[in-house]
Amino acid sequence: MNRLIATCAYLVVPFVAAFSVNLGLVTSTRAASEYSVLAQGNAQELYNRGVTRAGGGDYAGAIQDFTQALSLNPNFADAYVSRGEARVALEDYQAAVADFDLALRLEPNNADAYEGRAEARAGLGDPRGALEDYEQALRLNPNNAGLYVGRGQARAALGDNRAAIQDFEQALSRNPNDAEAYAARGAARLALGDSQGAAQDFDRALGINPNLAEAISGRAQARIGLNDAPGAVADLEQALGRNPNDVDLLVARGNLRVESGEYTGALQDFEQALRLEPNNADAYVGRGNARLGLDQLQEAEADFSEALRIEPNNADAYAGRGEARTNLGNLAGAIADFTEAIRLDPNNADAYEGRSEARGMQGDQAGAAEDLQRATSLRGQRP
Repeated sequence: MNRLIATCAYLVVPFVAAFSVNLGLVTSTRAASEYSVLAQGNAQELYNRGVTRAGGGDYAGAIQDFTQALSLNPNFADAYVSRGEARVALEDYQAAVADFDLALRLEPNNADAYEGRAEARAGLGDPRGALEDYEQALRLNPNNAGLYVGRGQARAALGDNRAAIQDFEQALSRNPNDAEAYAARGAARLALGDSQGAAQDFDRALGINPNLAEAISGRAQARIGLNDAPGAVADLEQALGRNPNDVDLLVARGNLRVESGEYTGALQDFEQALRLEPNNADAYVGRGNARLGLDQLQEAEADFSEALRIEPNNADAYAGRGEARTNLGNLAGAIADFTEAIRLDPNNADAYEGRSEARGMQGDQAGAAEDLQRATSLRGQRP
């Protein structure tokens, strides 16, 4: 009897132990599953709060929420997309590209991720990369008017303004009230020398959105092409009367003043713009051009260099610094700058003309003649 009890006890102990182990595994698995569900729920709440913050302009706070959501759910593709969009809004383009890359690794057909990465690449001065991403986004979402505008802007940045106009027309066929599309088409027409068509497009854009800065400054440029300098000045003065701290408008008026030879007034516009937005590369380029007009060569060179620190692929900054260096006697540096400007913008007639002058001063008459011929040819292509 005692032996039987002992035997039964011997058999029961491992059974109980095994049951306890299995029960522990079940409990552990269930707890892990419940934690995962809870984490995903908390991640969604954090994501929703981040979206609300971004909608209110609090991009830094939104990024914090998206980051916390991703710490709970690292496979949350929408959180990567939204964090990337917030970073684009803060002009942190490199970090934004990394976020969109991660989103696309999780969801290779995420059209929003392609669109966001296109915007970030455009911000980094990579229009070809932006064009590739817009192509992918349009493959996935072919009726999105905004994607046609983006692709058109990328094509315009690459110098293909005629194809860009076709894209803007595709956008307008889908959304006839898209002020940005009219303004972009106006800019492309202006680049092709069609000042009249450009002015009409800018008029349409401003009829939809009277405060669209790029349309106001664009119409001012179109009016210059139509020999309507007073109209151009009136456009910018009117716009700045509404918003005296609009950096884009200050830069546009400064550029207009440079073209008119009003270098001191231009300098004031660019300095005001830089007080408001210290990392505005266009304002540094403009101030550099104003200083060239005032014969402040070393200061101009410094402005163009600062613009290139902010935007390393700014062709206008290279061309401007090339001119400053030519006048300072640094011919080798000038030629290097003009060459880089031409690499970035092969249709930059001013860069070819500047390099022609520097090469002539260096004794390279054949190279100078070749560059001058190219500059003349490019200008002759404009209607």
